Amino acid sequence: MPLPSRGDVLFDFTFDAAAVGTTSLCIEPRWLVSARLRPLRSVDHLRAAVRGGQAFRSPVELLAHLLQDQAGVLADILRQSTLRVDEIEDRFLANRTSASRTELGALRRVLVRLQRLLAPEPAALFRLLNRPPGWITTEDVGDLRQAAEEFSASVGDSAVLVERVK
Repeated sequence: MPLPSRGDVLFDFTFDAAAVGTTSLCIEPRWLVSARLRPLRSVDHLRAAVRGGQAFRSPVELLAHLLQDQAGVLADILRQSTLRVDEIEDRFLANRTSASRTELGALRRVLVRLQRLLAPEPAALFRLLNRPPGWITTEDVGDLRQAAEEFSASVGDSAVLVERVK
C-alpha cells in the first residue's frame, strides 16, 4: 500500500529552506520500504533503531516509530527556531532592525516550507486510521493514532511559530 510522500529534514539541517526533503513509503503486511534522494534525519533515526536491535512487531509499528521520530525532529527545530526568534526580537527591540528583518524572513521561509510539506500528513494519516486495511491490527492502529496525534501537535506548533514570525 503506497503512502503519500512524507516531508522530513535533511540529516544536516541548517535552517535553509533547501534542507527539507521528502521520502516515499510503501507498506505491506510484512515490510516497509522508504525511497528518498538524500539522507533524512527521521529515517536515519529509524534505521539506527533497527540496526541497534530494537524489535518491531510489524511494519506499522515501524511507521509509528518514524512518525514519532519526525515529531521529535520537528519539535527540536521548533525549539531552536523559537530561540532564534527570541534573539531576533530582542535585537529588534534594541533598534537593530535591518539584520533582524532579513533573519526573520529567512527563518519564516524555512518554517513555511516545513509546514507546507508536513501539514497535510496528519489528515492523510487520520483518513487511513478511519479505514485501515484489514491486515493492520488494533494495537497497530492505536500506536499509529498516538504517533499521528503527536505529529499533528508538532505541526500545529509550527503553524503558531510561523504566525509569530510574521
